[in-house]
Amino acid sequence: MTEPRNLSAPEILFLKLETSGLYRKDISIDDSAQPWCPEIAAALCNRSGLITNHFAHMVKSDGRTIKENAEKVHGISARASSQVGIPEPRVLGALSDMLKTAPLDSHIKVVTFGDMDRMVVASLFARFALASGKKSDAYDRLWLNRPLIEFIDLQKPYAQQLCKLPSEFEGGLGDFKWPSLDEAGSIILGQPAHEGLRDAWSDLVTMKALYFRFAEMGLFEQDVAA
Repeated sequence: MTEPRNLSAPEILFLKLETSGLYRKDISIDDSAQPWCPEIAAALCNRSGLITNHFAHMVKSDGRTIKENAEKVHGISARASSQVGIPEPRVLGALSDMLKTAPLDSHIKVVTFGDMDRMVVASLFARFALASGKKSDAYDRLWLNRPLIEFIDLQKPYAQQLCKLPSEFEGGLGDFKWPSLDEAGSIILGQPAHEGLRDAWSDLVTMKALYFRFAEMGLFEQDVAA
């Protein structure tokens, strides 16, 4: 008899975004000038690494623009996303459904590379709440303030301390440089350098490999012990 798949409760959510620009700390989280996401990828998996649910969606621009520097990174224009993307509320709905898959009284880790994606998603939820006639913090219970949620930034300190790239400050002062995902994948995983445009799903796959490499090294357990 074939053994069933290990469908134990998912407790890790990997998230990768391609954005229209950089998150802005100088304006409110629900400001319409905050960036939006032409592409969102997410994968929910359990501690064995089995992905139970995942998606990678292009998102409709709905009249919004994409900064030139951002478009050079991922190659998604506002016009193209308006033609091939799906409505943002449906993508946010899929993400919120993933978050609801794990009971609110269970521990869940949200894994990103850098802290910006966490804040951009919080901003998307805040603006969606306002558009729905709710308070901007209506969805914080699913994201920023969800019980037993833990946000893990793979870039710092984990990849930063393992890659040990020279400081970007003059004279080498300060901590090691924050590595890019490409640099972390190359130095830590031995992956070839990425060529061409970024796409959220490919980056998420690299993030998943980094996370489980760090877990094998016991880095997350060291944090708990500290």
